[in-house]
Amino acid sequence: MLVKYDIRLNNERPIKYKQSPRSAKENKWIKEQIDKILKNGVIEPFTNSYTFNIIIVGKKDGVDKEMDKIYINYALLNKVTEKDSGPIPIIKEYLLLFYEVKWLTVLDLMLHIGRFY
Repeated sequence: MLVKYDIRLNNERPIKYKQSPRSAKENKWIKEQIDKILKNGVIEPFTNSYTFNIIIVGKKDGVDKEMDKIYINYALLNKVTEKDSGPIPIIKEYLLLFYEVKWLTVLDLMLHIGRFY
């Protein structure tokens, strides 16, 4: 399922966030990770005039480098994003939809996206 969402901005000037200095080894690792998730269709190529800093977060014990994760710092984008002011759904109404349901499954794919590539 593909979900599209438009982000409305208070300021149309593109944000260009300078990348943190990294070693050649880190840059190679980042490229490998991006290539994997591109190949598996998790992300797709896209070009725009915004740039954000890539952050590598490793395991606290530093034992398994394969468990490092890539995060994008969108803090500057969040500052210029128009806030959604839509109503918050009433959970009680949604729970009534499941009356007499025998099986209910919830899959949190985003939590485990690293296992797919």
